[in-house]
Formats: sequence, C-alpha cells, structure tokens
Amino acid sequence: MNKSKSKYSTIRKIGPIFKIEGGIIFLHPFKSIPLQGFNSDNSFQNSELFLNSIGESANKWFEKFPDCCDNHKQLSEIGNFDKKKFDFIPDQILNNIKYFGYALETFIDKDGGMNEIKDYLDYLIQSFGSPNIGGHIFESNVKHFIENGSLTDKDFTDDQRIELLQHFEHEKPPVDLDERDLESLYVIFQKWIDAIPNIGKFKEMKSQFTGKVPLNIFALESKTNRYTGTTLLKTRSKSELLEFLMNLTSDILKISKNEVSKENYNKKEFIIIAEERLRIKQNILLSKTTNELESNYLKLIEQWLSMVIEFYQIINQVLQESKSEVLSNNLNNAITKIDEINIELSSFCNSENVLNWLDSEYPKKSVDTLINDFKNLDPNDEIMVLNGMLNLMKSKENPDVNLKKVEEKINDPEISIKHKIKISIPIFLFTKYESELELSAKQKMPKSFKELKELFM
Repeated sequence: MNKSKSKYSTIRKIGPIFKIEGGIIFLHPFKSIPLQGFNSDNSFQNSELFLNSIGESANKWFEKFPDCCDNHKQLSEIGNFDKKKFDFIPDQILNNIKYFGYALETFIDKDGGMNEIKDYLDYLIQSFGSPNIGGHIFESNVKHFIENGSLTDKDFTDDQRIELLQHFEHEKPPVDLDERDLESLYVIFQKWIDAIPNIGKFKEMKSQFTGKVPLNIFALESKTNRYTGTTLLKTRSKSELLEFLMNLTSDILKISKNEVSKENYNKKEFIIIAEERLRIKQNILLSKTTNELESNYLKLIEQWLSMVIEFYQIINQVLQESKSEVLSNNLNNAITKIDEINIELSSFCNSENVLNWLDSEYPKKSVDTLINDFKNLDPNDEIMVLNGMLNLMKSKENPDVNLKKVEEKINDPEISIKHKIKISIPIFLFTKYESELELSAKQKMPKSFKELKELFM
C-alpha cells in the first residue's frame, strides 16, 4: 500500500544547511510599513471609486476566508488556527495599493528608481505571507493600475509599465538548476576541503571552512532587497565550482612556495608532508570519481608535495650523514654566509668537510667580484669555463664531493649557464684548494674570469 505524500513541508539538514522541501510552507502575514513621507490623504487623489471597489472586494473575500479556496482551507486544518489573527488583511490590501502608488510617484523618475519600485513591490507582496492571504486581490488591482492608471505630474511610460507587469511573472528556473543545487556545491567543496593537505595555507583553509557553506565562493551574483532584508544568489554550477577550486589550489600553492625553506625544515613537518602526499596519492588511485577537474587538483597538490619532499630530503640527507650537530650548524652558517648560492649546493656534499671549508675558507667578497665579472661574458666563454671546472673536478675525484649530482645540475637544460657557473664555483674551489693548508701568493683566490680560467688551463 502506497503512503500518500505529506501536504506539509519537511526540513532536512545537510551539513550546516537546512533544506525545506515540498508541501506547504506557511509564513504568517505581517503589517506592512509605508515609505517615509507617505500621506494617505495625498495618495490616489480622484480615485475614490477605484479604492472603494478594492475595499468592497477585500471585505467580501475575507467573509469567506479560509473557505474561499483549497489552499486556504488547508490553513484552517493547522493546529491553533485563529481567523482573528488575520483581521488586518482587508485593510492591508487597500493600504498596500496606496503604498505602491506612492512608491511609483517617489521613484519613477529617479536613477535606479525602477529597481526600488520592484523591490518595494516584492516587500508588499511578501507582507501577505505564504500561502498568499489576500495578496491575489492586491496583485490584480496593482496590475490594473499599471496598465490603465496615470501619475499626478510624472510620466509613466509604456516601457516602464511593461517592466513592472513582467515583474509579476514567475521566473523560470535555469535549465541547469540541478547543476547549481546548493547541496551539490556543498558536497563538492567539502570533498575539496577533505582532500587538501593539512599543512600551511591549506591547513588554515581546513580550519576555516570545514563544515561551512562559503557563499562568497558559491555565489556568482547577488542581489539584496533592502525592504525585505533578503538576498538572492545566482550560484556557480558544479563544473564552475570545480574550475574555481582548481584555480584556488594553484593560487595557494604559489603563495605557499615562500614557506618552503631550510628555516622551516623540521622532521615532524617533513613526516606530515609525506603522510599527506601518501593520502592524496591513495585518493587519486582509489577514488571512483570520473570528474577530470576534481582529479586535476588532486594531482596538482600531489606534484607540489613531491617537490617539497624532494627539497627537504636534500637537507635531511646532509643532516643525517653527519650523525652530529656539527654539520647542521655548518649548513646554517655556510648558507647564511653565501646567501646568493641556493640550498641545492648542499646536495653536492658527501661529508661535512665541504661545508666546513666553505664556512672557514670560502672568500665570499672575492667570489662576489668574480661572479660580477661574468655578467657580460660571451656564451662560448661561459661554456668553456663550465667545462673546464667540471673536468678539473673529475680529475681530482674528491670523495667529499658528490660528482654525480654536480654533473646532473650542469647537464640540466632547464638551468641557465650563469646559474650553473654560480653553483659550481664553490665546489670547484673546494676541489682545487681543500688539500692545501695555506695558499701561496700564486695560488690566490680568483677575482676575475681571467684568473679563474688560469686555474684549469
């Protein structure tokens, strides 16, 4: 046996959202308020017959209420229904007609006046409650006046009349209404919140928006009616929201790159990043979603985390190989001392000897002068210097230098030649001079391209 559907609305909770579905939604009528400056004596002058007919029609209808129609009969079945609570409706029908006429006179010739009139009209209609109680009489007479009436001393054009009449027509829902359903958008957004890593700026997003409805993200357009106090929103579609989240992910990653530095390295954070990457990789592998945009932002985050982990692995490797705090201190001192050289320099080290030498012997001022001498160097000379330094490092085969890593950097097509020279010079000088206790006058640190070239010619 099929159960009949309830004639009353149901409320369903979706996260923090309460969704009202189906049936009757009862909103009690309220007493409307005229615009400031309204004077009943000056409203609808010379329209006594029109106003009297409205009053008579309203009173006759109210005598039959709530047995006037099926919708209102259902109201009488609601517990504690009391007709006396609606006694003000007949007078309100007449008053709202006057209030509307005054709004026309006030705003019809003002910039943005039509929007003010329509917003106030919505307020007057809303004052009859839901289901509409007496509002049908108000609407039919307002339409009659819009079609046939005139204002005291202002023009009321045909275009303005048409615009107001069209305002009474119910807007058709968009064809992609299901795509813009707030519940669907909430599910998509919370899925993104769950997916992003619990670190840095993403962690802040998780804390701020978990379980929340970010209407500023969901909405494309909004319109607020200052008379009703309500705001109408046009929301993004599901695909538009996913595209927005993809771009937001990319923007957060661009901001977050400044947080990835040796100063922010610690083992606990390193482990969290690795765990988050594993979780996201598992989500990509096991997720049943077929949405390409959803998959894309997961892959983007996973790639970024992989780069962060690779960066921190360099630091971690150097620290672990020392088995003491000496190398950690030397790393900080060396990098601070030669702040122009990237942290990638540490990946060239097989022991702490390189960093010890850089910390105590590396003449930063001299090498600054040397590097400045390279600014206007011919490309052929740059290649010659780079190859000369590499060949000398190979010939020395110093066990403290990770020559394989040096070659990888020098052969990397994504790195400029000037940068390759910049990161190679410290390792080259260490290989050249590390075994010498003192430098003779002839074996001084080079300060120019010419002096550097003489070291491997």
